[in-house]
Amino acid sequence: MEETSLDNKKLDELLELTRENHKLLVSEHRSKKFAAVKSIIRLAIIVAILAVAYSFLNPYIKNAKKIYESVSTQFQTISNAAQTLQDTGSQINNAGQTVSNFFGGFKDEFDSFSNSFSNDNE
Repeated sequence: MEETSLDNKKLDELLELTRENHKLLVSEHRSKKFAAVKSIIRLAIIVAILAVAYSFLNPYIKNAKKIYESVSTQFQTISNAAQTLQDTGSQINNAGQTVSNFFGGFKDEFDSFSNSFSNDNE
């Protein structure tokens, strides 16, 4: 008889441990479900914020892109104008050299003419 009461006591203890284990498992399962729902809500909020930010900032980004392209075009125009000016300066310098060379050939004749004129006056 004592053996049966001992077995019953062990069975009751085992039943109590099983019920406690079941409560812990149910609680853990509930926590995991809540964490999954929480992460899905967090992800949805992040995606919504990004979508709103994109739709709000898109006109400003397009405007900034147009300004950048305009400034880039203006810098390119200035660079081309500077190159044209430099080329024109080189052409003027070359023309000056040509004129100088042309009249430089007459310089010797002019010097000899002026020397002969000054020799006649003496």
